[in-house]
Amino acid sequence: MLRVFIATLVLAGLVAGPPPAPAFATELLYGISTDGALLLIDPGSGTGSQVSATGVGTWEALDNGPDGFLYGIGNANDLYRIHPFSGAATLVGDVTGANRVEALAFHGGELFAAACFDANGARAERLIKISTVDASMTEIGLFGTAADDIDGLASWNNGLLGSNICTENKLVSINAATGMGTDVALLARIVISLETDANDVVYG
Repeated sequence: MLRVFIATLVLAGLVAGPPPAPAFATELLYGISTDGALLLIDPGSGTGSQVSATGVGTWEALDNGPDGFLYGIGNANDLYRIHPFSGAATLVGDVTGANRVEALAFHGGELFAAACFDANGARAERLIKISTVDASMTEIGLFGTAADDIDGLASWNNGLLGSNICTENKLVSINAATGMGTDVALLARIVISLETDANDVVYG
């Protein structure tokens, strides 16, 4: 079964180190299945084909990195680097300080996330940044009254776009410097993952 954690990856052979990043200049849409397998998704039909098992059972979020790898939050707030062809997941570190991380998005070369800080870990109410070197976290700010639970996050329109799923199902524009959210549009259904392509087309 397909989980709707998606990432649009532009492969251009940017990184070195084991395993090497693939050297292709094309956009690919990825997802994660309920059993932790990496999937390649046809953006036209939404059909997913398995790439490989990641070795991680539970995933919360996925996005593409500027280095040619995918990055995901798995298990208990662990940040992983994922090879897009082999599916191999390498632990970067634990994101400490937040009770739960629910969404990831690279923007301007930095990894942003929607995170929950309340004791119950039920709602992702603020924006953070995560280091792809050691998974250390920097808190940015609350989303404000426009959003009370951001479950999908994507780079969009020179900022960030989030999908809110609690009080209202809607798209929210998020200021990457402050975390403050602004309403964009209501959604007809719950969307728990967002991704945009090079033309700012939104997938969810």
